[in-house]
Amino acid sequence: MRIEECCYSPHISLDKTEQINALAASFKILADPIRLKILYLIRNKEICVCHITSALKLSQSKVSYHLKILTEAGLIKRRTQWCWSYYSLSEDFDKWFLENTSLLTLLNGEE
Repeated sequence: MRIEECCYSPHISLDKTEQINALAASFKILADPIRLKILYLIRNKEICVCHITSALKLSQSKVSYHLKILTEAGLIKRRTQWCWSYYSLSEDFDKWFLENTSLLTLLNGEE
Protein backbone atom coordinates (compact mmCIF):
# COMPACT_ATOMS: atom_id res chain seq x y z
CA MET A 1 0.00 0.00 0.00
CA ARG A 2 1.32 3.43 -0.93
CA ILE A 3 1.21 6.30 1.53
CA GLU A 4 -1.19 8.26 -0.70
CA GLU A 5 -3.74 5.45 -0.39
CA CYS A 6 -3.67 4.93 3.36
CA CYS A 7 -4.21 8.35 4.86
CA TYR A 8 -4.23 12.10 4.55
CA SER A 9 -0.81 13.48 3.69
CA PRO A 10 -0.31 16.76 5.55
CA HIS A 11 1.82 19.57 4.24
CA ILE A 12 3.06 22.82 5.70
CA SER A 13 3.07 25.83 3.45
CA LEU A 14 5.99 28.24 3.52
CA ASP A 15 4.02 31.01 5.22
CA LYS A 16 2.92 28.56 7.94
CA THR A 17 6.52 27.47 8.43
CA GLU A 18 7.53 31.08 9.05
CA GLN A 19 4.64 31.55 11.49
CA ILE A 20 5.53 28.32 13.29
CA ASN A 21 9.19 29.34 13.59
CA ALA A 22 8.22 32.77 14.95
CA LEU A 23 5.82 31.17 17.41
CA ALA A 24 8.47 28.69 18.57
CA ALA A 25 10.93 31.53 19.18
CA SER A 26 8.31 33.42 21.19
CA PHE A 27 7.41 30.45 23.35
CA LYS A 28 11.07 29.57 23.84
CA ILE A 29 11.34 32.80 25.81
CA LEU A 30 8.72 31.50 28.25
CA ALA A 31 10.08 27.95 28.30
CA ASP A 32 12.64 28.67 31.00
CA PRO A 33 11.49 28.25 34.63
CA ILE A 34 13.69 31.13 35.81
CA ARG A 35 12.07 33.55 33.35
CA LEU A 36 8.60 32.36 34.38
CA LYS A 37 9.51 32.92 38.04
CA ILE A 38 10.70 36.44 37.22
CA LEU A 39 7.42 37.20 35.43
CA TYR A 40 5.56 35.83 38.43
CA LEU A 41 7.52 38.05 40.83
CA ILE A 42 6.88 41.24 38.86
CA ARG A 43 3.33 40.43 37.81
CA ASN A 44 1.75 43.07 40.06
CA LYS A 45 4.47 45.58 40.82
CA GLU A 46 7.86 46.95 39.98
CA ILE A 47 10.70 45.16 41.80
CA CYS A 48 14.37 45.94 42.27
CA VAL A 49 16.77 43.45 40.74
CA CYS A 50 18.30 42.81 44.17
CA HIS A 51 14.92 41.54 45.43
CA ILE A 52 14.50 39.33 42.35
CA THR A 53 17.96 37.87 42.93
CA SER A 54 17.20 37.29 46.60
CA ALA A 55 13.80 35.70 45.96
CA LEU A 56 15.21 33.31 43.35
CA LYS A 57 18.38 32.57 45.36
CA LEU A 58 20.45 32.98 42.20
CA SER A 59 23.52 34.99 41.32
CA GLN A 60 23.03 38.49 40.00
CA SER A 61 24.72 37.57 36.71
CA LYS A 62 22.31 34.67 36.12
CA VAL A 63 19.26 36.81 36.93
CA SER A 64 20.59 39.64 34.73
CA TYR A 65 20.97 37.23 31.81
CA HIS A 66 17.30 36.24 32.03
CA LEU A 67 16.16 39.83 32.60
CA LYS A 68 17.99 40.82 29.43
CA ILE A 69 16.17 38.16 27.40
CA LEU A 70 12.78 39.23 28.76
CA THR A 71 13.59 42.91 28.18
CA GLU A 72 14.76 42.35 24.59
CA ALA A 73 11.56 40.41 23.90
CA GLY A 74 9.55 43.40 25.11
CA LEU A 75 7.90 41.49 27.95
CA ILE A 76 9.37 43.55 30.76
CA LYS A 77 10.74 47.04 31.13
CA ARG A 78 13.60 48.44 33.18
CA ARG A 79 13.80 51.68 35.09
CA THR A 80 17.05 52.85 36.63
CA GLN A 81 17.17 55.07 39.67
CA TRP A 82 20.64 55.95 40.89
CA CYS A 83 22.47 52.63 40.93
CA TRP A 84 19.34 50.47 41.26
CA SER A 85 17.45 48.80 38.44
CA TYR A 86 13.74 48.16 38.77
CA TYR A 87 11.76 45.79 36.56
CA SER A 88 8.06 45.55 35.79
CA LEU A 89 5.85 44.02 33.14
CA SER A 90 5.78 45.92 29.89
CA GLU A 91 2.57 47.66 28.85
CA ASP A 92 2.73 45.38 25.79
CA PHE A 93 2.91 42.12 27.78
CA ASP A 94 -0.79 41.29 27.45
CA LYS A 95 -0.73 42.19 23.76
CA TRP A 96 2.35 40.01 23.17
CA PHE A 97 0.76 37.08 24.99
CA LEU A 98 -2.58 37.37 23.17
CA GLU A 99 -0.94 37.70 19.75
CA ASN A 100 1.21 34.64 20.28
CA THR A 101 -1.54 32.45 21.68
CA SER A 102 -3.92 33.55 18.92
CA LEU A 103 -1.35 32.35 16.38
CA LEU A 104 -1.93 28.85 17.71
CA THR A 105 -5.62 29.18 16.85
CA LEU A 106 -4.85 30.52 13.39
CA LEU A 107 -2.44 27.68 12.69
CA ASN A 108 -5.02 25.16 13.80
CA GLY A 109 -7.77 26.52 11.57
CA GLU A 110 -6.02 26.51 8.21
CA GLU A 111 -4.33 23.86 6.11
